[in-house]
Amino acid sequence: MAVDALQRMDARLETLIIPYFPAARQDRLMIKGEALSVKVYANIINSFNFKKVIVYDAHSEVTAAVLNHCEVMPNHSFIQKVIQIIGNEVLLISPDGGALKKIYKLSEFLGGIDVIECSKSRDVKSGKLTGSKVYADDLGGKNCLIVDDICDGGGTFIGLAQELKSKNAGKLYLAVSHGIFSKGFEELKCFDTIFSTDSIKTIVHHKVTQIIIKLN
Repeated sequence: MAVDALQRMDARLETLIIPYFPAARQDRLMIKGEALSVKVYANIINSFNFKKVIVYDAHSEVTAAVLNHCEVMPNHSFIQKVIQIIGNEVLLISPDGGALKKIYKLSEFLGGIDVIECSKSRDVKSGKLTGSKVYADDLGGKNCLIVDDICDGGGTFIGLAQELKSKNAGKLYLAVSHGIFSKGFEELKCFDTIFSTDSIKTIVHHKVTQIIIKLN
């Protein structure tokens, strides 16, 4: 609607900036009858013929693949600011296999901070999480920073926090680029601090440190 209104005023639109891409998590078909929602939104955006579409910390490579002229901005600067706050004596925690490629690039950007790989299991039919696994025997009391793109209800991170504590983790921190927090923060009290950006909304809560991002 914004594009239509601006075009009716003879505006020349060349760049679209999308801090949080809608429906990005629905980027594959798991069961019959589902919509490939990320492609539906991409088709609408592609019809505007922007010369450049900037997306911040896309959920997966599918977003860039279905968008024309897409440029994905990584979360590197955001996490760098988080590290400056909590200190670099911390382990980077990848919550699942989908985050591995991004978190190793992040580690390289940060100078080689150690990464701990984790995985989660989910019931395909119900979509409910059934468990998390940490691929380390003993974390040695080190502080842990879970890094991911989206926090909706937080179930993934709550279960993972329990597993990290069982492996002798120190303080637990959570950093998510896109903070939806649909179930509030009560169940996320296991984290010392939660970090997020302003990609979706302004968040005012004593648990949350919000970092402003600049997209250009």
